[in-house]
Amino acid sequence: MRPIWLSGMLLWYGLLLLVLPAPAHAQAFVTLDPPTVTIAAQRGAVIERRVVLRAAGVPGELSALPGQLVRADDAAALAPNALQVRPEHAGAGGSGQLTLWLRIDTAAAPAGRYHGQIVLSHDGAVPREAVLLPVTLVIKDPPALALALLFGGVALAAVLTHYRNEVQPRDQLAAHEARLRAQWAVAQPDGFAPLLQAARAALDAARLDLDVGRVTAAHESLAEAEALLAVAQRHARAWHRLAGFAADLAQHMAQAGADDAGSFARGVRRAIDEALESAAWERDPAALNERLEALAQLVALHRLAGQRCRELALLAEHQADPAQRAWMLHRAGALAERLHTLAPRREALLALDDELRALLHDREPLPLIDALSPGAAVAETASTRPVLAGGTDPAVAARRRQRWFGIAQMLVAILVLGGAGFAELYLARDDFGASWWGDYVALLMWGFSAETSRAAVSDVVRQAMGRARPSA
Repeated sequence: MRPIWLSGMLLWYGLLLLVLPAPAHAQAFVTLDPPTVTIAAQRGAVIERRVVLRAAGVPGELSALPGQLVRADDAAALAPNALQVRPEHAGAGGSGQLTLWLRIDTAAAPAGRYHGQIVLSHDGAVPREAVLLPVTLVIKDPPALALALLFGGVALAAVLTHYRNEVQPRDQLAAHEARLRAQWAVAQPDGFAPLLQAARAALDAARLDLDVGRVTAAHESLAEAEALLAVAQRHARAWHRLAGFAADLAQHMAQAGADDAGSFARGVRRAIDEALESAAWERDPAALNERLEALAQLVALHRLAGQRCRELALLAEHQADPAQRAWMLHRAGALAERLHTLAPRREALLALDDELRALLHDREPLPLIDALSPGAAVAETASTRPVLAGGTDPAVAARRRQRWFGIAQMLVAILVLGGAGFAELYLARDDFGASWWGDYVALLMWGFSAETSRAAVSDVVRQAMGRARPSA
């Protein structure tokens, strides 16, 4: 019984060896060139590979059974007809060599790393053998979308950086200028005209600076306008009273009979205008009040001197001596003419008053003007917006060069940073595209962060150089 049982076991093992396939490295009499097939390609490509099977003896017919190529994460697989195997005899006459052609179509395959195998078998002079051919297929997406996202990330960051550095400051200043103009419009009806005129001029200068791109100058002009409006609103009552005070000075001059064409009247009006204009840079109601009080004293002295001239003429009319009367009338007329042509200076008025008092036998001088009632606010003169003159040819050419240089700088940054990210994230990944979040979104964020980092470093260097330049 033992020989029969042993013979049955040997027969069973022999049948298993004939039926089951064996790897190429376990069969010394069958070899594959190459022993494994590894293919890297872009999605959409059609690849062909040649595999040579060498066997001892005379090989017969070669048959191939392709298996399914499955992605490493088991999330996708190639279509059954995507992998085609075509056996072909490489030669005749017992050369022992068979050729196998592999054709893989990746048009419908998503990116990723695929693994599978092909079962090869042949029959010939040797017993029928089966060989396993491992196949690895690595597919990556085409670079078009990757480049678009990468450059898009860099461009988006560049645009945001340009807006933050160039456009946003102007937008903020433009919004600030609009708010200040609204404040000016509210304060304009009852406000102090000289301060509001100066604020309007500063706002117009800021608008002109913004139109030509002078951000620093526009910021300074807006700060000036804001300070003027703040002073006008903080001391609104005091400014209103002083404006009426200045208007009453001219009214009292008219009541005193001052000649509008005379030097004194013109000088006083000019001094009043200068005092009002000085409020725009002095911004102190007390200083303006002091100037107007001094002018009020001059107007009072002029009024007193005019009254003395009239008294002298009246006294001359009552002189019995014709010669004395004629002399006094001539003297009174000369002093009145001199009064109208005097410059508004206290010393000249006091000297003229001394002469009049001597002629009037040292009569007591009339009291000065005690108080000047505040009048209406000074009417505001219309402020015209400055007209932006057309640029000259060199200025236009300079602006054009500056614009093209900015565009070229942005393009160079996009190309350099985009090229670095493309080499690091796309070319180094043979299965790029297998994961949208890990591949495409990473490219977009890489481009954005690279440009943002470059801009931040540039800003730090620029600020450091700006701080170091004044001390050099």
